[in-house]
Amino acid sequence: MATLKNTNVTGKVTQTAAATADNDLVRLVDVMTLLAAVSAGQSYSGVKPLSNGDEDGSVSGLALEFTPTKCFVKLIIPVGGDSLEAGLVGDPTVDGFAYRILNGAIPSTGYKLQYFLLP
Repeated sequence: MATLKNTNVTGKVTQTAAATADNDLVRLVDVMTLLAAVSAGQSYSGVKPLSNGDEDGSVSGLALEFTPTKCFVKLIIPVGGDSLEAGLVGDPTVDGFAYRILNGAIPSTGYKLQYFLLP
């Protein structure tokens, strides 16, 4: 699974028109695949509250009707909270998935793990 991360980039970035068109086509196919899966009812999303001190954990008992191949995780951070990130550990299954907080433990209440699974 690819990990999506906001990154500040400095310096000059150049790209050929053909490479840009190829990237746009890949993104379009990804979006179309996502929309097809969601419209066919083959997606699952949820939110799990996290506790102070959590460094890793799992979401289980999902009993999905499809085998997920993609799982996107994101932390919902309370106002004034530390900027933390979460990552997937291993591969998702029909039962659920494991995750890890990548840059420290959850420092207080109010943090939540948001997740989205696709076939």
